[in-house]
Amino acid sequence: RMVAHRHTGRPEIRYRYDSDGRVTEQLNPAGLSYTYQYEKDRITTTDSLDRREVLHTQGEGGLKRVVKKEHADGSVTQSQFDAVGRLRAQTDAAGRTTEYSPDVVTGLITRITTPDGRASAFYYNHHN
Repeated sequence: RMVAHRHTGRPEIRYRYDSDGRVTEQLNPAGLSYTYQYEKDRITTTDSLDRREVLHTQGEGGLKRVVKKEHADGSVTQSQFDAVGRLRAQTDAAGRTTEYSPDVVTGLITRITTPDGRASAFYYNHHN
C-alpha cells in the first residue's frame, strides 16, 4: 500500500491505515489533512479545520454505492441506483432531481432528464 507520495516542488503527503487496509489519515504538512472514520454504511471525512462530510452507502462489495452525501455546509445530495448499481437519479441540495435512463442491455446512458424537464438523448454506434 502507498504510505506517501510527493509531487515536484510540493511537500510529501503521508497516509495511515487501519487493520482492514483502509486509509484513516491523509497528512499534508503544507495544507489540509484528513481523517476517515468507517462504519457499516457510512464514511465520515473530517479535515484539519474540523469540517465534516458524511457519505452514506448501500449495497455490498462491488455494488456498494454512495446514496447520500452530507456536505460540510449542512447541505445534502442524494443518488438513486437500480438493482445492478447503475445511477438512476441524483437530487441536489436544493431538492432538484436529474434522472438518468440507461439502456437495459448495455447499461449506457440513453437519456438524461434535468430538473426543469428538459431531456437529452444519447445514441451509440457499435463502437459505443
